[in-house]
Amino acid sequence: MTTITKGAYSLREFQQWAGIGRTKTLNEISVGRLHAVKAGRKVLIPASAAQAWLDALRIRPLSEITMED
Repeated sequence: MTTITKGAYSLREFQQWAGIGRTKTLNEISVGRLHAVKAGRKVLIPASAAQAWLDALRIRPLSEITMED
């Protein structure tokens, strides 16, 4: 049996995967921290870009995280 690995996420799929909302997703794209491509009218986040975005997030101890973050 062959498994197919997803090559790209729609905005909604990325938001669910990353646990962030639409506004934050679009902001990350607009400031250049998250790479997106257009396929016709659809915006896609390549799976490699999604993983790179996640890997680039600053890791902080839970004690340093506030509700404003």
